[in-house]
Amino acid sequence: MASLEPTYGAIFSGTTVSYLLYDIALAQFMLFCQTLNPAERMINCLAIFTWLMDTLQQFLITHALWYYLVYKGGGNTPDQDTESA
Repeated sequence: MASLEPTYGAIFSGTTVSYLLYDIALAQFMLFCQTLNPAERMINCLAIFTWLMDTLQQFLITHALWYYLVYKGGGNTPDQDTESA
């Protein structure tokens, strides 16, 4: 398996751009929620579902970033997982 070390900067930059786009989508969702129309129930459910899926994606991206940059990247080796008392 090829090493991911040369691409750490690209992974971090891509994640940062993803966070910025998520913030824009979150602001748009919050504005949408302020003007909810009960008569358009399907549109409201679709917007909430889209926001939930976007939030889930951000969680998974954050987890992958932590896993590759911290856990596998030397920030936490398996020997350090348990403290010796």
